[in-house]
Amino acid sequence: MKIAATQIDMQASHTLVKRFESSERLQLWVGDRRPDEARPVALGAPAAATRVSLSEQAVAAQQAETGKTQASSGEDAAGSDPRLRMLKSMIEFLTGRRIKIFDASELVHNRAAASSATPVDSPVSRAGFGMAYDYQSSYSEYEAVSFAASGKVRTADGREIDFEIAFSMQRSYSESTQFSFRAGDAVQLKDPLVFDFGGPAAALSDLRFSFDIDADGQLDSLPMLGGGQGFLAFDRNANGRIDDGRELFGALSGDGFAELAALDSDGNGWIDEGDQAFDKLYVWRPAAEGTGVMQTLREAGIGALYLGRVATPFEVRSSANETLGVMRSSGIYLREDGSAGTLSQVDLSV
Repeated sequence: MKIAATQIDMQASHTLVKRFESSERLQLWVGDRRPDEARPVALGAPAAATRVSLSEQAVAAQQAETGKTQASSGEDAAGSDPRLRMLKSMIEFLTGRRIKIFDASELVHNRAAASSATPVDSPVSRAGFGMAYDYQSSYSEYEAVSFAASGKVRTADGREIDFEIAFSMQRSYSESTQFSFRAGDAVQLKDPLVFDFGGPAAALSDLRFSFDIDADGQLDSLPMLGGGQGFLAFDRNANGRIDDGRELFGALSGDGFAELAALDSDGNGWIDEGDQAFDKLYVWRPAAEGTGVMQTLREAGIGALYLGRVATPFEVRSSANETLGVMRSSGIYLREDGSAGTLSQVDLSV
């Protein structure tokens, strides 16, 4: 082939986008007030401020107790991680106590033992300080190239060739890193049982309501349940309202299904009308203001609660990627009309 004349048009485009974003947030406080929340008010207590002071003897005893703290092998891990070393130093500065860094693999997790060792009616004491640290970073790349050509060619022997040809290539890559650390009275998770009445399981809202979830006499800020959900509650003192976390299942012990199983007086593996506590159980839908709405299980059309459950771990986050709660396990309940629903243990962020 011998080219005599040509008319060629070629075009190409290239795009390369690299994006790196990071955010870091550190909150420190001493006392019961978080810097991003109003001060909790003691239930039934006057609005006057309360001051607490330590005697010289108490301070000396605290220092003596601090002196007994032994370093663990986990200190080596803190020394090799500058971020962890910084967090350790800040906590020690806030509390005046030395802390130990340990390997989480050394822990033996036994919820049953913890449940039996922690009475349901025992309030959870506060640490008196808090620290919340969050770090997030993301990196992404996108590259694309395209090529197109068209033309007309006339050869020496008079042949004409028209052509069009094109190709495109693209690639993308992304990675993200998240790190969170909580200490003291920072974000805690409490584990009440939640009914699902047709909405998404473990749906939580950015809106919050005030409730004494840990039964320590002070109101906590909890995420509102999504539409079609309600807490399983036990009106223990029959006063027609849900007073604190002792009247929910799992808020203090960490295992709502185990607490519920203790009410199975006929031993059939269900909480039903054959159990004495059945008529004291309620579906409670709290409100941002006021006590919310309470229904007995009969009024809600619920006939029986199954005591079996399976692990369904899922983290519920807000639009700002902050933890609202963590679903731990789920079971079922039966309605009087024969249909079934789900009952889940959801750890709510406090």
